[in-house]
Amino acid sequence: MKKILVVEDYEDTLAMMRIFLKMNGYQVLEATNGKDAIETASRELPDLILMDISLPLVNGIETTRILKAIAETKHIPVLVITVRSNNPSMCNQAIEAGAIECFGKPVDLELLTNAVKKYTEGEVSG
Repeated sequence: MKKILVVEDYEDTLAMMRIFLKMNGYQVLEATNGKDAIETASRELPDLILMDISLPLVNGIETTRILKAIAETKHIPVLVITVRSNNPSMCNQAIEAGAIECFGKPVDLELLTNAVKKYTEGEVSG
């Protein structure tokens, strides 16, 4: 079973993502801030990370940058999901930090499903 780390500090969004991913057959790992995300990703080595940008302690852009600098986690694809997707510079910063795609909130579940499958089925590397 593929593992997906969801990094999200808003409980309602985290719960929705948890339910959605479990219904689609994924094991879900969770972190509510950037520091925990780095620790969890380093320990669990998920197949994919879904990252919010606005996080406490370490924001999602910096968290992505750190994960991409760690040998054990640099290969893990990071998809950013943020309310700030309407701000192109935020998505650009996330991509520059190492994210591979940027999705807006509320997330289009069909687009997210396609992206999750694409990056967890080994067709693309992060």
